[in-house]
Amino acid sequence: MGTKRNAGRTLVNIALLVLVAGAIGVATLRRTPEPPPVNAAAIQGRSFMDVPATPEPATAPAPDATPEPAPVEVAAAPAAATEASGGGAAGFLKTSFRELSAFDYELPEIPETGVVAPEALSLDRFPQPVRQLDQQRVSLEGFMIPIEVDKSLVRSFVLVPSPMFCCFGQVPKMNEWVYVEVEPGQKAKIMVDMPVTVYGNFRVGEEIEQGTVTSLFRIKAQRVEGPRTL
Repeated sequence: MGTKRNAGRTLVNIALLVLVAGAIGVATLRRTPEPPPVNAAAIQGRSFMDVPATPEPATAPAPDATPEPAPVEVAAAPAAATEASGGGAAGFLKTSFRELSAFDYELPEIPETGVVAPEALSLDRFPQPVRQLDQQRVSLEGFMIPIEVDKSLVRSFVLVPSPMFCCFGQVPKMNEWVYVEVEPGQKAKIMVDMPVTVYGNFRVGEEIEQGTVTSLFRIKAQRVEGPRTL
């Protein structure tokens, strides 16, 4: 009997412990606060974009970049002088056959006598750029056709724009050649089949001999240079 009683008490004690533990758990659950109810009206119609973003941690400002050096102003080179010849000599206005022959020249009317009166001639027959060259110191490049020679020197010659006029018999127009006369005391070598540059005083206008127009352009040459001396 004593053994049965002890076993019964043991079971009673176990049951009591189970009940106590359960009561403690229920009390603990009751004391835990429940979360507040969600106010659906407060969030109705709000977009997720309306939710303020979590601010990013502030970062230190980046150090200033190394300043670029100020631009250096370079002085512009002086413009080339307009009176510089192709050979580099100053004081001569450079012209060309392209400019001299850029118009159609018409001979003046010749009367029945066959003599052209000087008063019938005028520089108005020439375009303004060509008229402005009259009595100017110019430089002109072309090919030499000797007229008056003295051994290896030339006293006068015709200057043409192409060797076709001096070597192959092609006849130039009146405004496609220049009569050149070397000034007294100056020397000019005979140079054919090569380009030469003439420096001297330029004249524009019809020159008449025995009632015939013999030339439109003339140069009193102070210097004649070939390709080896340019």
